Amino acid sequence: MAGDYLAAVPLILIIIDGICTTKTGKHPFSGGADAPVFDTETVGPGGISDGLAILGAVRRGLNTQSIDSPYRHGILHGLDTNFGNAIVAAKAVNLLQTMVDYFDRREDEEVRIAKAAKDQRQPSWAEMVAKMSATQDTRRRIDEWVARPQISERWLASAGETHNFQADSPEAMAATYLDAIITRNFGKLAQLTIDYPLRSIGYRAGRLREELSDLKVTHWRILGIRDEAPAISEIDVSMEGILNSTSWVGLQTMRLIYNDEKFEVLVRGAPNGSWAVMPSFLPTLRGTALGSVKSSKMPDHDN
Repeated sequence: MAGDYLAAVPLILIIIDGICTTKTGKHPFSGGADAPVFDTETVGPGGISDGLAILGAVRRGLNTQSIDSPYRHGILHGLDTNFGNAIVAAKAVNLLQTMVDYFDRREDEEVRIAKAAKDQRQPSWAEMVAKMSATQDTRRRIDEWVARPQISERWLASAGETHNFQADSPEAMAATYLDAIITRNFGKLAQLTIDYPLRSIGYRAGRLREELSDLKVTHWRILGIRDEAPAISEIDVSMEGILNSTSWVGLQTMRLIYNDEKFEVLVRGAPNGSWAVMPSFLPTLRGTALGSVKSSKMPDHDN
């Protein structure tokens, strides 16, 4: 947001170096991210190894003309001096995200390979009969489902107070989730947040701890409930908190999905199901806090 591309680009390139060297003991521009990884778009033709080969090429001679790519050798060795623009910065950020995704997929590769092998196994007759029965049950539940009356702009529950929500309802899960944010129970948040790659709870909790390191919620209120579909409900939430040392307030909608332990969608009320929060809620929370902080610092032109 500050537009300090001259500082940001070298720093991002250094972070990329550090991630790859820490994970593999090799430099990213010297084969550290060349190993193939199962089922990811970051490898193969046009993938991360090709990108690193282009951006890591040796640059010879001083170049003062503007460049449009983050050439690591030229930038960090002072050969490409005119790199301070938004295009170079955006490509550097994209490379960083690709590097993070690559190593994320490497960490859970064995689990995903085992799952793929299991999914491709020919099912037994008993399994097929059970699946047909489950499909019929799902159709029945969908046909019978009726959305509850919508509730909006009402104080239904708040932090620190006992609520009367039904135990297996999406709003009860939302209250549990919001309490976990306040208490910074990252293990609980990891359990209740949808994670389609099915990474370990410990790994997910660590990522959430980093994501919320400087962002806190100190109070919440549930103000609305909407059943959007047989497996989807949305909860309107008012929150207060602290970002770094600045107070913030904001409204946000939490979307919950009823699913099984592998986050396969079920119709609400189906056996072995529970509510989980869509993973977009916590990243959006930072945007909500930043918007509030920015608004509070804007001058009041009416006075």
